[in-house]
Amino acid sequence: MDKIENQGNDPFLDKKATQNQPNKPGGDDSTGQHQVQLSFDQFEANNQIKQAPGQTSQQSSEKQLQGNQQQQSNQQDQYQVQYQQLMQQQQQQQMAQQQQFVQQGPMMQQGGNHPMNQQGIKMPQQQNPNSNLSEKQQRQKKREEMAKKSKYPRVLIPESAEENMEFGGCYQNCLYCCGSVLGTLRACIPCICCVDYPFLQINQGQEGIFQRFGKFTKTVKAGLHQFNPCTDKIFVFNTKQQTYDMVKQFCITKDNMLIQVDAQLFYRIVEPRYAKYYCDNVLQLVVQLAYTTVRTIIGQFILQDLFEKKQEIANAIQQFIEENAWEWGVSIDSILIKEVTPTADVADSLNAAAKERRLAESKLISARSDVQSAKLMREAADILNSSAAMQIRYLETINKLSNSSKVIFFGDNEQQ
Repeated sequence: MDKIENQGNDPFLDKKATQNQPNKPGGDDSTGQHQVQLSFDQFEANNQIKQAPGQTSQQSSEKQLQGNQQQQSNQQDQYQVQYQQLMQQQQQQQMAQQQQFVQQGPMMQQGGNHPMNQQGIKMPQQQNPNSNLSEKQQRQKKREEMAKKSKYPRVLIPESAEENMEFGGCYQNCLYCCGSVLGTLRACIPCICCVDYPFLQINQGQEGIFQRFGKFTKTVKAGLHQFNPCTDKIFVFNTKQQTYDMVKQFCITKDNMLIQVDAQLFYRIVEPRYAKYYCDNVLQLVVQLAYTTVRTIIGQFILQDLFEKKQEIANAIQQFIEENAWEWGVSIDSILIKEVTPTADVADSLNAAAKERRLAESKLISARSDVQSAKLMREAADILNSSAAMQIRYLETINKLSNSSKVIFFGDNEQQ
């Protein structure tokens, strides 16, 4: 009842009370008091909300900050967990590699240089994917790479093109039939000389290029091969190692000395189809390249190096020729520098320089000996000028005179 009396001053509560009392004039007073208490609680709550709007906004901002901080802490925890997982994976991989290396240790020690990990343990090298390829396959792969980079790439020639064996029209069929008939007659009747013999024997160490209607079809090995005289041709290439004696040529060294170089080239044709279709005369190209390379490489060394580093120079020449001749299907086995001959003027100047060098060395040796002898004489004179040395010499002289039969003493006024 005290609360109701205090609330009498509020018109809002008076209105509520007047509205609620007439509805139940004969009802229980407890229900009315309960309703008045509820309305009073709602009014206080509204007043608290109206009185402190800034406090609620501050509380909401604090809650947001706390939520952001919690999210950041959760993200940091996740990053730490991920980092720890990555480190564990790396450690496991390193342990696995170390175990693998320990298991394969004897095999790895037989090899050459190997990379080392952070612990200082040698790790096996990664195998080159091109190491298992043959020499011809590596050359073919290199041609494909160059064809992609070149502005005007050459047409790659496969090892066999069986599709070129087919006929494209009636005329080609007629020629093939005529060639078959004429070839059979030539094989049966050897006296017919106007038609080529339809069989060709390729010896060991040779390879042939089978061509039909001017198109490459396949590479044939050693043996007996049949062809059509009217439509087919077989070009034979020698695949054995060949040598070429290069004519002596004049070269200028790095120190401007004119010399004559005599060299010998060893080469092989390893891919006849490229030697046939990529160049007109493969031997001429290789020889001209060798002459030019010899002049270029020798110009990078002095004359003395040509006599001391002859094999190193030959290897450099071989490598340079190989890098340019492989595209023609040619392999450079080696190049031999047989003789390096200076010209007459260079020889005279070298002889004069050597003579002067020998004279200078002899003079230097004599001067050194004179200096050494002078030092020894001075040391001997210093030793003899001492009193002890003079007394020793006096005693030695008396000893010698005592052994002689005649002794002559010279006095001041008398002579005996």
